[in-house]
Amino acid sequence: MGRIGLIGTHGSGKTTLAHQLATTLGRNTVVIPDVARLAPFQVGSHSDLVAQQWIIERQLHLERLFCNSKGVAVYDGCSVSHLGYYKYWGGKDDELETLALNSAAGFDALLMLPAQSEFLVTDGLRPTDRTFQEEIAGILTVIV
Repeated sequence: MGRIGLIGTHGSGKTTLAHQLATTLGRNTVVIPDVARLAPFQVGSHSDLVAQQWIIERQLHLERLFCNSKGVAVYDGCSVSHLGYYKYWGGKDDELETLALNSAAGFDALLMLPAQSEFLVTDGLRPTDRTFQEEIAGILTVIV
């Protein structure tokens, strides 16, 4: 049993690494998808605080849901990762931030990936603006 959380801004290679880890670790490994891709709100540079709060709350739910899985769970983003966007949009809910940070203790490994411009591809969801990517990466560095 194990839980691996990937932290990083959009365009840091989290999804690629999550799938590579799952392939390497074998059949008892599941990739928990990026919650932002499931949001019924705009994300990225056109997002807002409501969307970011929804994302963190759903992410925390997934982290609790898979905390006792028998195999390995690789999280393509975790609540700490989403906290960077929440803070970017002005989020200041101490209770929510504490829940996200405390959730990190439940992981066997947290891997922070640097922003990488080659992963900024047009996918209809994430922005390709390098400045925005670097701003989020800076916030995440302070959080971590």
